[in-house]
Amino acid sequence: MSKKTLLLKGMKGTFLSGAMLASMGLSHPVFAMTTVRPVAMTRTKENTVAYVYGAVESVGTGSFAVKRNADGKLITVTITDTTKIVRRFGAKSSLAEMAVTDITEVKGTWIDANKTQLTATFVRNNSVQARHGTFAGTVKDATGSNFSLQSKERGIQTVMPDSSTKYVNSRGKRSQPASLQVGHTVRATGVWDKQLNTIKEVKLIKDQSLK
Repeated sequence: MSKKTLLLKGMKGTFLSGAMLASMGLSHPVFAMTTVRPVAMTRTKENTVAYVYGAVESVGTGSFAVKRNADGKLITVTITDTTKIVRRFGAKSSLAEMAVTDITEVKGTWIDANKTQLTATFVRNNSVQARHGTFAGTVKDATGSNFSLQSKERGIQTVMPDSSTKYVNSRGKRSQPASLQVGHTVRATGVWDKQLNTIKEVKLIKDQSLK
């Protein structure tokens, strides 16, 4: 019988032929056992994939730092050209829209052994509402073009109009920013930052008190 090498329960064995058994004074088949060397561990996908949830501590150029809720550890997040950044409900966002204290979810790949730095593939900013909404309330005070809106559902919101904001009266006719007065009831259409309680990218301000 020819020699055959077999794998038996993680061990490598050599089958001994009848002639070999006879020369050794044995009559039953036996295996000469040798230990199989362990296979070296390789880095797997599981220990490189990163998921972080927490509040933004600082925002820089091409990166931001987030304080992880689970343990308070500070994680540096690098943004690349392929990183997808979205608002709370999925609308497109950017690093420029991010602010300190914003609550974020980050997915990516760890780039250091201590797992304090990662390259992001996906970032969700839960503090910025994903879609343009309309927010109603009473004008509490005004500073420059910005004004405070007292609402029942969200408290005091800071409305931040810009040069593209359209002002209309209760009938939908064009009005002027100067017509807006403390105590007026208004409806502001824009993007609400939940964490900072601000309304930006304001498209329309309708003054319900202005006839």
